[in-house]
Amino acid sequence: PIPWPDTGQPRRAAISSFGISGTNAHLIIEQTPTTTSPSSLPSGTDPQAEARAEPPAMPWLLSAKTEAGLAAQA
Repeated sequence: PIPWPDTGQPRRAAISSFGISGTNAHLIIEQTPTTTSPSSLPSGTDPQAEARAEPPAMPWLLSAKTEAGLAAQA
């Protein structure tokens, strides 16, 4: 492990894995956002409304042997 300095931006890393059988995997990971305490929210902000906010978009893996099968998965 080596230090990973905080630059004020989310930390991101790319990971690639190439398998002997031809299976390849590629990921991009990102540091999770920091949570905010009610005392750090701007004046007039409702902490419960903050907790009810929509979660960020999440990846969903789709896999199929054919284009039609992939469309059916989607």
